[in-house]
Amino acid sequence: MSISININTYFINMRTTGFSMTPFIKSGARIILDKSSKQTYRIGDIVAYVDYKGKIVVHRIIRLILTSSGHTQYLFKGDYNSESDRYVDKQHLLWKVQKIVYPSYEIDLVTPLSSYIAQIIAYCGKITLAHHWFYTVERIIVFCLTLIIISCARWRPFCNTK
Repeated sequence: MSISININTYFINMRTTGFSMTPFIKSGARIILDKSSKQTYRIGDIVAYVDYKGKIVVHRIIRLILTSSGHTQYLFKGDYNSESDRYVDKQHLLWKVQKIVYPSYEIDLVTPLSSYIAQIIAYCGKITLAHHWFYTVERIIVFCLTLIIISCARWRPFCNTK
């Protein structure tokens, strides 16, 4: 997923291209990223990072490992991809996605419901890496969970997500 950038003091506003995070982040969506330097990253977070080719990628963290030297490395995967990206050092992580903006609704990723669903999607991604037959099941689960998030985003009075 590539991006175009508009930067202000605290947040970055990007427009996405590509389909690796479909259906959670569709091509053309605007994403709002937190520029905080004190960012903590967890499994399930969607993060912009610089890949080994120097390109900015926006994918979900599905695994963390602590190296023998005490550094944390992150394994990323696009929700629509069947394979993961390479492990990424923390120094290459840029910003955490806080919000996904579409013309008729927004998905706030800092709510408890969004955080819980992100954890489930990340877990499904880990299963797919170990068992490729699970890929189709993962697609169905991610699609259904995305519908729940979108429903709550569109009809916030009916979903207590804050």
